[in-house]
Amino acid sequence: MLSIKNFHKTMGKPFLSADKSVFIGKGLIFLLLLLLFVFSNGSILNAQNPEWKVYANRNSITCLADDSSDLWVGTTEGLVQVDKSTLKSTFYNTANSELINNYINCIAIDGDGNKWIGTGNGLIRFDGTNWEIYDSSNSKLPINNITCLAVDNDNDIWLGVSHEGLVKFDGANWKIYNTSNSKLPVNNITCLAVDNDNDIWLGVSHKGLVKFDGAIWTVYNTYNSKLCGNNITCLAVGLNKNIWIGSAEFDWRQVICYGLTKFDGNTWTVYDTYNSELPDKNVECIAIDNDGNKWIGTDGGGLAKFDDTNWTVYNTANSSLPNNYISIITIEGNGNKWIATSSGLAVFNEGGIVSVKDSENKNGNYPDKFILSQNYPNPFNPRTTIKYSIPKQSYVTLKVYDILGREVAALVNEEKPAGIYTVRFGVGQDSSPDISSGIYFYQIKAGDYVSTKKMILLK
Repeated sequence: MLSIKNFHKTMGKPFLSADKSVFIGKGLIFLLLLLLFVFSNGSILNAQNPEWKVYANRNSITCLADDSSDLWVGTTEGLVQVDKSTLKSTFYNTANSELINNYINCIAIDGDGNKWIGTGNGLIRFDGTNWEIYDSSNSKLPINNITCLAVDNDNDIWLGVSHEGLVKFDGANWKIYNTSNSKLPVNNITCLAVDNDNDIWLGVSHKGLVKFDGAIWTVYNTYNSKLCGNNITCLAVGLNKNIWIGSAEFDWRQVICYGLTKFDGNTWTVYDTYNSELPDKNVECIAIDNDGNKWIGTDGGGLAKFDDTNWTVYNTANSSLPNNYISIITIEGNGNKWIATSSGLAVFNEGGIVSVKDSENKNGNYPDKFILSQNYPNPFNPRTTIKYSIPKQSYVTLKVYDILGREVAALVNEEKPAGIYTVRFGVGQDSSPDISSGIYFYQIKAGDYVSTKKMILLK
């Protein structure tokens, strides 16, 4: 799972490239400077709009999140929804919506398409129409400042809350972990990521890397591992359960170790400017595409692609990247990379930008990760709908079991291409008509991914 975390001034030109050094051929980079969008009415505007010049001057992008049709941009002045097929934008702020704070710290999108928005005034769930606010006055949030968010494979929400630890929210129940009730080494969490085993990985301020499997806490730091630095700046989960880590180790007045680290569960491999072609040791963000390529944003060195053997570097000298400071990257299933810099937002695809319409026509909507969503309605009688997502072609089984583990129905049992699917389960249609009211479980298996959820039949 991709961990999510952290508009501007010049209009970029489409630039073409097949040559890695010149980048002037077919590989298109379009600088889609979102300051061309009118926040107030959601239409495209020319760059003279003074509001957008303010955004440009303030370097206002704080976070990015992507669903099948829209890019969601968190800024210091509100939330922007960009329709990727039309480039039409809709701006939400405290004046025109129920947004509780214009400074958006983080965004995550769950398996049902809900946008979870972390602010300094609490947590928001936005389904496209309705805003639901959670804060310390109406929930068990220990504090209102949400610093990072992640959605796990069971569609539960994990939150880093400023100096108060880690919070899990399953839609009904809140569970708080901190230094007093767990082995969390410090309460300040800098980033979150979820792997395919549903383990939670946390970067913690100056105390290293933490893995939590729901029961056991494992802490890695520079004293008990070969982690490069204890101050974790970003995390990403790659293929084969590899964890990619941006980190730094501070020694009073200077940074003594920083760079990119890979951890495969046993071995630590550090990449820096001395032993690799990493263009800058200060790694701000990491994203991993469906082919396993690592895309690394740096502080001043531009963007680097690493395929485990070769490095390709994009910067202002050899590409249309607007600035060499890369703060955030998010990658669509079709390969488009959305890159936030301190001078603009770029979208890049080596094979040419893929539009939403083209992606749907050619490949379907590609999700970013495996997800099994909660059935709806639940409880149900006699039918309910189950939604699941697979980011790559997989052999999928989806079965329903009773509380004793006996198979009740087999809903899916076939090879499926990458996509988002819905399946109906109907009593008497997909199962025996005489199954009784009670608790049932549905389980998906797709490659190495396994997830189980509970549903209730009420006759």
